[in-house]
Amino acid sequence: VGVEPSEGVDAELLGAALNSTFTIVTRLMEGVATGNEGAFDVSAPSVRVMRIPDPRKMTGPGSAAAKAALAAILADGVLPPAPDRNGNASQLRRQLDDAVLRALGVSAGDIAILLDRVYCAYGRWRRAVEDVEDMMQEHRRALARRGGSRLVDPVIRAARTVHQEMQPSLRPLLGELADSVEMCEIVDPVIPQEDTSNQQALFGAVVRDTTGATLNLSHPDRLR
Repeated sequence: VGVEPSEGVDAELLGAALNSTFTIVTRLMEGVATGNEGAFDVSAPSVRVMRIPDPRKMTGPGSAAAKAALAAILADGVLPPAPDRNGNASQLRRQLDDAVLRALGVSAGDIAILLDRVYCAYGRWRRAVEDVEDMMQEHRRALARRGGSRLVDPVIRAARTVHQEMQPSLRPLLGELADSVEMCEIVDPVIPQEDTSNQQALFGAVVRDTTGATLNLSHPDRLR
């Protein structure tokens, strides 16, 4: 999208190079993962430079075959999919990749070996991504069945669940301090600090709470 060939570069050969499996694999090596679905970004924000088959070096019968393969893809109207999880590629994709390599001067034997390696490697990556995505979708369905949401902190969700399960059997906090009150619930108790001058901290540390505020555990006002 939005690619314009420089002067002296054949647009059809450039299109063949950009749509080849070698460019797809380069995108995986140079791209930045954008999510758990296996999406990779190589646009301007990722600041990545990709190396692709050089259309300026495509010559001979191979260049004509590359143009013919691209014309067949355009006539079909659908971009041939990348190799599947088992490394199998469609006929149009294999035809395009074969023609690109021939145009670059690669021998027929080396083409067969290289395409097999590229397709198998891509298949392993795709299989791993699809397996992870299948697990993620199962986790999301289980979360939805429990009434959860991806926007809720799982730690907070777990804490609330534990509190709800234990609440019926919990004694009121510090309830034993109340003499004549049958039910006592003290929320956010404040510890009196009459004299903290002789109270030394057991250790010094600065912690950060969920709101981002910091607390110095060795500060005299730590009890507050």
